[in-house]
Amino acid sequence: MRAIAVVVLALLLSSAAFANSKKDWDDCASNDDDPAIAACTRIITQGKESRANLWMAYGNRGEAYIRKGDYDHALADLGLRLDRDVAIRS
Repeated sequence: MRAIAVVVLALLLSSAAFANSKKDWDDCASNDDDPAIAACTRIITQGKESRANLWMAYGNRGEAYIRKGDYDHALADLGLRLDRDVAIRS
């Protein structure tokens, strides 16, 4: 009985984590700049994504910074995206 409870708890926690991750990705890809930057930052700093997904998160965050006129942060993110693009292709 205890094993079943542990499995159920693990499933509930993983589905909640997946829902949060999906919301972060939805927000990261949105044109609402402040929530997009915050969500992309969470995705980047969690360290759970593939290089390809990090590439997208840096690009989305860089584009949000451009829309806000924050070109220094945009260049930093898009520069990292270019570095990661080279790493992904190799």
